[in-house]
Amino acid sequence: MEELIPWLYLKGISTGDFSEALAALVGKDAPGLSASTISRLKSGWQDDLEAWQKRDLSHKRYVSIWADGIHCNVRMEENQCLLVIIGATKDGRKKVIAIEGGVRESDLSWTEVLVDLKHRGLRKHRNFSCRDVLQSPPFLLDFLRLCFSR
Repeated sequence: MEELIPWLYLKGISTGDFSEALAALVGKDAPGLSASTISRLKSGWQDDLEAWQKRDLSHKRYVSIWADGIHCNVRMEENQCLLVIIGATKDGRKKVIAIEGGVRESDLSWTEVLVDLKHRGLRKHRNFSCRDVLQSPPFLLDFLRLCFSR
């Protein structure tokens, strides 16, 4: 249930339709969730996201960084996309560093994300390289290198 509710929300189910959707998925005798409960849960998720987006990154070290914009139609305006930055640690683990809403993949949107990461303490590891995936703005690689230099 814990994973189902956010999934339904992302699929576009409105808060007033959750009870009906849950009954169809888990049975009519399943306890329903009121619109106020769903709103409270969404508020908690938003608080968690905001805390994650403000977390200190000064102790994090990545040997490689990938950046890309992901375009989707889930509860977003037409020109919006998700700006995603993923880092690989020296032991090969991939970690999501940032996910932010942006206007297309504009220079301004990327600049805001990267400057925020730098202000939160993200620094370049000595073996750092960065990779741009697909069609992110050409300036992005140079800006990543500049922002995260020692």
